[in-house]
Amino acid sequence: MRNSWPIEELTVSYSQLVLCHNRIKEPYLEWKEVDLKRGYISQNGILSIETLSNTTCEVSVRVINEYKTIKESVRSFSLPFEVLEDGIMISSVGQKGLFFDIPKGSYSVHFDALPLEPSNAEELYRVRYIFQFKRV
Repeated sequence: MRNSWPIEELTVSYSQLVLCHNRIKEPYLEWKEVDLKRGYISQNGILSIETLSNTTCEVSVRVINEYKTIKESVRSFSLPFEVLEDGIMISSVGQKGLFFDIPKGSYSVHFDALPLEPSNAEELYRVRYIFQFKRV
């Protein structure tokens, strides 16, 4: 079983990344004030995350046995996520998604955001977003 994938690049648009099942055609959710305050929204196999920067980012995906805190992370959370038999996609609005063949099952997905450059007023700096899937 594969546990990690090469780091991929993705252009962020509308300040959000979307994690969803591969079969979902329109994986976009309507954000409410409470979602904006917490930085994400999760419904029906879709997890939409507010990004730190609105430019090209790095996406790292792993299947793990144990989650270890990443001290450089500036945003971190964990949520339950069910992976269907055909894997997951990570994308942003209007972008071609990245496919990862995560094995079918119930997971806790641990999300971390690590800036790779200093932040700036234009919010155009590189960030690595890490998605770690731990079986539950």
